[in-house]
Amino acid sequence: MAYGSNESGQDEVYVASFPAFASKRKISSGGGDYPAWAKGGREILYHAGDGSLMSVEIRAGSNLAAGTPKALFKAAGSDAGRFAATADGRRFLIDEPVEKTVGEQPDITLVVNWAAGLW
Repeated sequence: MAYGSNESGQDEVYVASFPAFASKRKISSGGGDYPAWAKGGREILYHAGDGSLMSVEIRAGSNLAAGTPKALFKAAGSDAGRFAATADGRRFLIDEPVEKTVGEQPDITLVVNWAAGLW
């Protein structure tokens, strides 16, 4: 299981055996949050404190082994957080704050029943 916690005093990413949590290991360095397993279960992606999307190779089994975190790219805004990766790991959808001028509210368009417009 991969999860984010601030038990060390700052947000970090950990992996732990499930369901017992008998063995856990911090895999981020310098902060991290929003961990997600990449398809295949051999890599964890997470958002680092500096705005980078990070990747860590994981070897599960009786002895959990984690590689060194590697920066994939820096998101446009350092406040970016949640994300999703495509199955092939080549594209990402990143939740970033909308820029706005002081006092202005960003426009939000909500489309409901969009599938009805396809026919």
